[in-house]
Amino acid sequence: MKKAPAIRADFLAAYPAWIGRHRLGILAAAASLALVAAGAAATLPVRTDFSQLLPAREPSVVSLRRLTTRKSTTAVVEIGIAAQDPEAARGFAAALAPELRRVPPELVREVDEDDLPMRRFVWEHRALYASEAALRPAIDAAKAVLARSNPLLVDLEGGGGPGLDELAENVRRLRERTIDRPPGYVGEGGRLRMIVVRAPFSDTEPARGEALLAALRRTAEALLPAHPGVEVGYAGDPVTAALEHALVLRDVAVSAVACLLLVVGLLLAAFRSPRIVLALCANLAVAGALTFGWTRLAIGQLNSATAFLGSVVAGNGINFGIILAGRYREELRRRPHAQALAEALARTAVPTLVAAIAAAAAYLSLVVTDFRGFSEFGAIAGVGMIFCWTTTFLVLPALLDVLRPVEPSVGPEPRPVRVRWIPPRAVSAAVLLGAAVFAVAGARVVLREPFEDDLGALRSRSLPSSEAGRWSRRLDAAFGRTRSGGFVLGLEDPGDVPVVLAALERAEREVPTEARVLGQVDALPNVLPGGVEEQRRKLDLLCALGAVLGRVLPHLPAEARDRLGALLPDVPPRVLELADLPAPVRDAFVENDGRAGLLMVVHPGPAFEGWSYSGIRRAVELVRGLGFERPLRGPLEISGPEVLFVDMMSAVERDAPRATAVSAVLVLMLLAAALGYRRDLAAGAFALAAGVGGMLGAMALLHLRLNFLSAVAVPITIGIGVDYPLNVIARVRQELAAGGDARSALRQTGGAVALCSATTVIGYLVLLGSDTGAIRSFGLAAALGEVACLLAALVIAPAALVLLRRLR
Repeated sequence: MKKAPAIRADFLAAYPAWIGRHRLGILAAAASLALVAAGAAATLPVRTDFSQLLPAREPSVVSLRRLTTRKSTTAVVEIGIAAQDPEAARGFAAALAPELRRVPPELVREVDEDDLPMRRFVWEHRALYASEAALRPAIDAAKAVLARSNPLLVDLEGGGGPGLDELAENVRRLRERTIDRPPGYVGEGGRLRMIVVRAPFSDTEPARGEALLAALRRTAEALLPAHPGVEVGYAGDPVTAALEHALVLRDVAVSAVACLLLVVGLLLAAFRSPRIVLALCANLAVAGALTFGWTRLAIGQLNSATAFLGSVVAGNGINFGIILAGRYREELRRRPHAQALAEALARTAVPTLVAAIAAAAAYLSLVVTDFRGFSEFGAIAGVGMIFCWTTTFLVLPALLDVLRPVEPSVGPEPRPVRVRWIPPRAVSAAVLLGAAVFAVAGARVVLREPFEDDLGALRSRSLPSSEAGRWSRRLDAAFGRTRSGGFVLGLEDPGDVPVVLAALERAEREVPTEARVLGQVDALPNVLPGGVEEQRRKLDLLCALGAVLGRVLPHLPAEARDRLGALLPDVPPRVLELADLPAPVRDAFVENDGRAGLLMVVHPGPAFEGWSYSGIRRAVELVRGLGFERPLRGPLEISGPEVLFVDMMSAVERDAPRATAVSAVLVLMLLAAALGYRRDLAAGAFALAAGVGGMLGAMALLHLRLNFLSAVAVPITIGIGVDYPLNVIARVRQELAAGGDARSALRQTGGAVALCSATTVIGYLVLLGSDTGAIRSFGLAAALGEVACLLAALVIAPAALVLLRRLR
């Protein structure tokens, strides 16, 4: 029976001949599979909302799913209308609103150009909207006026006393905010108006959002010629989501093209053979198509963490082909084509397989995490490495056999990395000590506060200066931001509603208004003048106040009588219910099954720091940590964009160390299997640690923090970076075993390792052109890790071997 090495040798000897006989069939099958896979990959949707990064069992995701089944989601688009002439703005808004209502109902559910019905409702029932705290002193003041012996001696300048004056002033301000306010949503002295459009889908559906925006723009642009001097803009979460989605797609295309051009240029400079470069690119295209075709079948979508994997897979996956093509070109100088290809396959199959396993292991280590931004990233990239290695040793040989690159002349070759001397032991020790100090210092700085707090650095850099960003700031300044966003709370028991509202009120009772992180609460009892019991108490107070004022008012002058008479209701007061509210307001609180009043939205307050992760987390913890005066009778669901983001970051903080540990264990096991449990393993492990530590040190120098995406750079750097010192150490072992010297080994491997690293770095560096800060930070962190691991392979590994193997 033949031994395993003999069987492997026989197979490697026969394999090139088999490739030669079946090259056309292999290429035809590869092209067919690639076309089918590319067709599937072309239908991959890109979903950029945070919920796509979290596991389905995350509390905020579970709550979001339950809440959306209870109440249909609504995307809100704010249309801003501006003109120097207030009448021009009013006229355009009046013309636009009815046209918007003609937009198909699958795009527009409701057009809201004025909240007058609700304002009129509040004014008509103004007496009930007064607080109990304001009614009691008003009654006392009215009784004091009545108790005077001569009502005509009342201090008319002061009205009827402090309590009545304060209540009358409140009513005057309420009148200004309701019926005295001009019709419509009006700001900037009438020069700015707003129309709110609500759509029957969520703001996380960019395709439908883009269709809605297109319809709104067409409708507005058709009217603009008849209204000169009017400017129209759009804001809201659907507008932002559509813009960010378009920017992501643009960045994906730009980064892919940039990566292709740079890698092709580098390969042409290195190989100086267009045929070899064409074979490498065609092979990579097949592997890429298979990777993302598999993604369409197995995962079904790309998210904000995986949308840019094309350039990453290409930059890493082409390394296997570079090694094979480089060895083939080298052998082609000494042998005919068939023998050169056979020798190249035999010499590179096992080393590149080890490298592929290391890279795939690093990526697949992310699959053990719950955070989908990690797990899906790892699954796609890991499978991509497997496809790249497989096509390299199946499709690339067939391509080389068909293209038959011209045999290179004996002229000068590209200069390899020259290693002219082996450092003495003292220098090697100093190099290792310096690397260790730099790595430890950098790790301490980065890991002390590892995650970026400034979310502005992670978001789109063009959004603030875009048309949508400018209109968003303008409309928010004029009308506030209470039409979308915030924390969504859902209850099951109606008796829990006042308990939760009381807890929200107590949460920041002692905090000044301007320092509160929680703001307006949209809840049915807050839209109505309180719950049933509260309204009944107010009715008793209003009855007492009306009785006293009815006796006082006839004795007051006309001015005071008119001012205090406004305190009395126009219609007999009664307990108001949901059915009394205007229809648009009433519908907002009615769920799909007919229940009402069990959902509420807590909007951010004046001190809410939406740009800061710690600020958002403080607000989420405040809502989740509400103290109730009694246990709730039913469950409380809490979700919303801020809650999803905090849960996402918690998942990253929990899973990043786990993924790093798994990647390190897998890589060390691979090192041990390849190098044995001796000095070479120690040298390889130290070089790997120095590479990862060097990345952290460079991040510390550049003040670069981790985020929900760049945290993945640490575990994948461990897996990809180990390939370089492993190749260097293995080649040194082979050279020494054959009676050669270490200089020759380092000289022969340095150029190949540097070229492979360069293509990988290109795959990362093209991401620096992304519009999204999180993508840029990932590209920079991963590129730093790649460069650090290359330096560790070319500097740290030889220095470690000098000490451990006593190289000279």
